[in-house]
Amino acid sequence: MNPDRTARITFYNGMRTIGGTHILISEGDSALVFDLGLKYDPAENLSATDLPPVRETEAALHVRTRNAPPVRGLFSGVHEQDLAWAAQGGDWPVTESFGHLAAFVSHAHQDHMGLLQNVAAEVPVHVHEDTRTLLGGLYQGGLTPPPGARLTGHPDGGQFAVGSMQATVLPGDHDLPGSAGLLVETGGGTVAYTGDWRRHGLHPQRMDAFIEACSSRGVDLLLTEGTRFGPAGQPARHPEPIPEGELPERLDHVLTQHASGLVAVSFYPRNVERVAAFAAVAAAHGRQLAVHPETYALLQGTCGLHSLDPASVRVLSDHADWQDVAADASGYLTELRLEDFPRLALCLSRPGGVFVHSDGSPLGEYDPAWSGMMAWLRELGMDYLPLRSGGHASPEDVRALVAAIAPRLMVPIHSRYPESMLVRGVPVLLPQRGERFELGHLVSSGTSTVVLP
Repeated sequence: MNPDRTARITFYNGMRTIGGTHILISEGDSALVFDLGLKYDPAENLSATDLPPVRETEAALHVRTRNAPPVRGLFSGVHEQDLAWAAQGGDWPVTESFGHLAAFVSHAHQDHMGLLQNVAAEVPVHVHEDTRTLLGGLYQGGLTPPPGARLTGHPDGGQFAVGSMQATVLPGDHDLPGSAGLLVETGGGTVAYTGDWRRHGLHPQRMDAFIEACSSRGVDLLLTEGTRFGPAGQPARHPEPIPEGELPERLDHVLTQHASGLVAVSFYPRNVERVAAFAAVAAAHGRQLAVHPETYALLQGTCGLHSLDPASVRVLSDHADWQDVAADASGYLTELRLEDFPRLALCLSRPGGVFVHSDGSPLGEYDPAWSGMMAWLRELGMDYLPLRSGGHASPEDVRALVAAIAPRLMVPIHSRYPESMLVRGVPVLLPQRGERFELGHLVSSGTSTVVLP
């Protein structure tokens, strides 16, 4: 047992990337890691997909390339030589073993849970109860491997202990069910983490509850995302999103304008509330939502999280199904992925139609696959129509949340431009990868902070 009971926070990843946040809070022989994802950067993908067997090698590779935190005992398949490789240079602190070790996953996006399958079986992983349900649907549909560790689902306000530390799962709102924040109470101070969040979603009251919980407890250090911040003095990144609640009405207008033609849609299947809403709109126009088998399995496995009518869906199981959809295009709203374009090209009798891009993959021009998608749309004579909402808060909403919580210190994460995330009167810490701080000293002294007067 470690006799040193000093609370510390270590910033491994996520300070200047979208996703891949890895932060460690420790106190004596107790430690909590959050999140467990891989950064989203399609142009720079250091994956282990070419190394058989993948599951036994990828955690070691991610630790060696510093894309996973070097926490002893956290991952299966990681050995001392892997930790030693990562520690070269002395700027990447490898931990000792902890008597109490746990992890928290804020939501079920790959950039926050992509390492979940590699967690050692003896390490408890805590999630919101709706995330646990969503993960079950993902496993059922074969969309992600099952976790190596046991998952514990918590309701809003649910608590769990990690040795001497107490954690509370807080409500959040993102573009999928189960998004949650976290409040961690230590002897050195209280840390709050928003996870990914937005104000323009279906459940803004959940962010009100997050703010209320933080304000009533008092927060020493707040960690919040800043995905949509751009360089200082420049406009916000990403186009202004359509409020989630307006998307069905927008789709209704599209289907009215194109009542007799092919209408295809690209969405992120994990946003099961949006998928169910789109299916209902399609049904009102006499169309079925035609989806991939794994999308349908996900919807079946998460029936408690949405209001889908199974009769409104058709499963695209084989080439014959695609031929039926192409022959009766006005009878369907068709899920169309990048890999589906060649199949569709073989089935269509004439060019034309509309492609509704609603936050599916590829997400934007920064993805190398984007140009290929646009080339296929030109080839098939399909019009491109964006109906995008996105899952991230505007800079104005981020600043309002920070001001309402009024932490003693704020750390911007999940942003390419954290230096832009300044809030008047709130000290801001911009840590480097691998930096470790004593929590009590950090929040009392304002070490290495920037303040906007």
